[in-house]
Amino acid sequence: AEDAFTYIDPTLPPPQFRSVDAIVPSSGPMEGGTEEIVIRGSNFQSGAQVFFGNSSALSVAFISPTELRAYAPPHAPGFVAVMVENPDGQSVTSGTSDSGTGYTYIVPSPVVTTLTPAFGPAAGGTTVLITGEGFQSGATVKFGDTQALDPVVYNSNLISCITPARDSDGSVDIVVTNPAI
Repeated sequence: AEDAFTYIDPTLPPPQFRSVDAIVPSSGPMEGGTEEIVIRGSNFQSGAQVFFGNSSALSVAFISPTELRAYAPPHAPGFVAVMVENPDGQSVTSGTSDSGTGYTYIVPSPVVTTLTPAFGPAAGGTTVLITGEGFQSGATVKFGDTQALDPVVYNSNLISCITPARDSDGSVDIVVTNPAI
């Protein structure tokens, strides 16, 4: 059996076989900080820093030379590379969104909690306040399959709109949809 041995120049730094192999979970809300993220790779050092895009992780825990744990900072929606920088100044940056070794910030799905009022005439025209979570500027509102009129997003928890007309009495689902990123 044959193998190889490499002689190196002792005046040069040793070769580095540093990598980021996995980030779990690989996505989370744009608010950041909601769950611990495991970063697996090689040659991590105690005291390593982690960056999501250009932003420092909220906290970093060194588990082993092959595992770090961190909390993502807030960031705009979309994919960011993840960089690990060891205290010796050497760093490695994750690949692309295709490689699965980055992190994707997502816009949370909106949640409707209450409607005020919760009823109105089939002719439409009732101004309704919708409370909930995760509403984004530009969100749309549907009453059943019909778009509401004049939706106004006041903040992530409050929208007002005007009910559309309907052919019959009865209940319909209210669906709030955030704009695509």
